[in-house]
Amino acid sequence: MAWLACGAVCLGQPAAPGGLVATPASPQQIILAWNDNSSNELGFQVEQSSDGIAFSAITTTSANVIAFAATNLNPAVKYYFRVRAFNGAGNSAYSKTNSATTFTPLVQWQLANFTPVLLTNAAVSGLAADPDADGMVNLFEYALNHQPLLPDNANLSSAGTETILTNSYLTLNYSRNATAIDVLFGANVSSNLTDWFSGTNVVTGPISVSTNAGLVTEKFRANAPLTSASQQFMQLTVTYNGVPNSWETGTSLPVPLVEMTSAWLGDKLYATGMYDAFNPATTSPMRVFNILSNTWTILNPERPYTGNHHAAEVFGGRLYIIGGCDANSDGKVQIYDPATNGWSLGAPMPYPAGSCASAVINGKIYVAGGLVGVISGSNNGYNTNAAAVYDPVLNSWASLPPLPVGMNHTASGTDGSKFYVFGGRAIGNAPDNGYNTVQIYDPAGNTWASSSDPGSALSPLPQARGGMGKAVYYNGEFYIMGGETVNGSGATPDHVYNRVDIYNVASNTWRLGTPMPTGRHGIYPALRGNRIYVAGGGPAAGVYYSTSFDIYILP
Repeated sequence: MAWLACGAVCLGQPAAPGGLVATPASPQQIILAWNDNSSNELGFQVEQSSDGIAFSAITTTSANVIAFAATNLNPAVKYYFRVRAFNGAGNSAYSKTNSATTFTPLVQWQLANFTPVLLTNAAVSGLAADPDADGMVNLFEYALNHQPLLPDNANLSSAGTETILTNSYLTLNYSRNATAIDVLFGANVSSNLTDWFSGTNVVTGPISVSTNAGLVTEKFRANAPLTSASQQFMQLTVTYNGVPNSWETGTSLPVPLVEMTSAWLGDKLYATGMYDAFNPATTSPMRVFNILSNTWTILNPERPYTGNHHAAEVFGGRLYIIGGCDANSDGKVQIYDPATNGWSLGAPMPYPAGSCASAVINGKIYVAGGLVGVISGSNNGYNTNAAAVYDPVLNSWASLPPLPVGMNHTASGTDGSKFYVFGGRAIGNAPDNGYNTVQIYDPAGNTWASSSDPGSALSPLPQARGGMGKAVYYNGEFYIMGGETVNGSGATPDHVYNRVDIYNVASNTWRLGTPMPTGRHGIYPALRGNRIYVAGGGPAAGVYYSTSFDIYILP
């Protein structure tokens, strides 16, 4: 019999820690706690992720430590964590992953100023409440860094003047809470205290003045000089706007859908999709989300050709549903007019397709690529590189030079002058890894440029994929989110993406946004104001559905 001499203790790999709990502590901090299940570790390695897929180490602790504070985080963002023990023999398995979402600055302020009991009473702690009866509701108390339970008769703002060249202008000066990044300040102007006007045509600001001890001093300046009226007045406005680069959860769809189409007309989001791929007759009716009532209803009358995989554009106060798969919707142009609550048909596309890229530029609707010959459950069709432009006024189509690389299930949009097509897949209506190609059509030159052209300087999509639906353009940048793959890198275990890639047109560069709460494909993001609305979509590659309704708050 042989004996192993190894000193006092023979080391083996330590046991994995357990019971990991992540608890938000502030807009920038999450507290982690776990169970030490080993007696021979030298310490613990803590790893963090913003998407639950790609983790990186953020600290290494000494032995017997069972807590850590993750700091320097962004507010209102969900973070994922895991922990493992280590010693000279190696690393343990990871603990189960746990996650938490950092507080918004508003929630942090409410926690600091109201007891847990008061926080349950909106009449006291709600944004519109005035619990100290000082005439300033909680939203203003928060925005201006006042105490909500202590009456405060101090002036919220002060008037001043600013001289530019030979004219003097009225100014409104105020000091705001530096942490209140989730509110918007504005100013109204009046000459009679009855009729008030706002907007960049009447007022300039906010203009930064100084920063001191958690307060930022700013001002608004009237655009009309003081000599333009016998008297001038300005009033400060505050609006809760949400935390930039974070996600909110909206009212769920009434039924789970995928292969979405959606677009805003005023206060209503018109959306539809597929909820039974093997029975096209059950394609979803058009659903309407009313942002004022926060409710979903069914549009009546229904569009003439139901189908799915439509493109959607808005022009002249009307909704244009272009092309589609199933129910003979391929190549059709279906036009909804909310003024008459009726549908009409436009001239059909030059090629009968669905899942096309589209954009409105200077009053014309451009389409490119797509799927031809799809019959759900029996025929996946084939890809096309055809492209065309529709004139809604003349109700006529003209063919365009073909898309350099034929694609379907792309993300498409416009910066107002050119037609952008990001990624997509080049096979029929079935999942694949997709492409990272960026293709741009210039109507002025009637030409295409592609990142796949030899020597092209165009920066390709950072992650190849398809199924992103729409590229939303906002403030000089395109937002491309979600998508699907077969075995591409960086996807969830269900082969979908939760990533948000942001393309800056001027610099031709990409950066990452805050990941989606749930990765999905078959989506059709729609912009309203400073928010992108993402309804439905498949949480797994292939024919899967969801009732999700997530909202991305833009910076």
